[in-house]
Amino acid sequence: MGDIFKKVRTGDPLVIPAGAYNAFIDAAEDCRHRQRNYLQEARAAVRQDGVVLVKNNSGADRQRFEVLGIDGPLYSPTDNPDAFKNTVVLKGIIPTEAAHQGRFVVLLEPVAAGALGRAKISGVCPAQIYIVSEGHACADVENNQPARLRSCNAGAAAILWKESGTGVKWAIVRWGTAGSLAVYGWYSNHAAAGQYNCRLQSWVNGAWTQASSTTVVGKVTKETSGHAFGSGDLFLALGPADANGVIPVLPLFYAYAK
Repeated sequence: MGDIFKKVRTGDPLVIPAGAYNAFIDAAEDCRHRQRNYLQEARAAVRQDGVVLVKNNSGADRQRFEVLGIDGPLYSPTDNPDAFKNTVVLKGIIPTEAAHQGRFVVLLEPVAAGALGRAKISGVCPAQIYIVSEGHACADVENNQPARLRSCNAGAAAILWKESGTGVKWAIVRWGTAGSLAVYGWYSNHAAAGQYNCRLQSWVNGAWTQASSTTVVGKVTKETSGHAFGSGDLFLALGPADANGVIPVLPLFYAYAK
């Protein structure tokens, strides 16, 4: 048998032997199989890196590092089960504090209205934050504000680093791996019953130490009967400050007698 892969010249009759044709088909199938495996590996890598695709349903073009609230998956397991299983694509809208605390993405590229783009859903990422107090160690969504996050006492994102001062600042944040908890130490009594002036603490060399000189007001939501708080007592923040700037806190030692 002659060479089934012998090239032809211009003007020669085109006769494709069965062996050559079948080899072409095998090569095409192999190429398609490799592409399918590559896409599956790429999607897995995206999920591992905390990066997802998001559709910008906010009604306007969005820039890199802007924030969108998660409004569910673009593909539902009912309407498109294959797409739902194979590709994580979310819908992003203007964030609100009521619906999107801890449920947001930070865009990694400009995304036009109605278009798809890459976004960070967990891990470490640069972000702009409206710093309310330099003592805040956490951040979360700001109501109806896609341009930035907002600093708080207890939120989904831990602030690893930020520019000094208050107002809109660049920062590096981490979220999505574990909840960010804020611990406060008693500083002085407050005029209102059940409220105490507190200062943020950090765990250093096996002990809680003052991490900030900023004083905040914590309102105890649960405490041991008849206990008067004082120096050395610690509180765990249960959420962001209310409209009056008072943080809901829980005594860390409330199960112990003092």
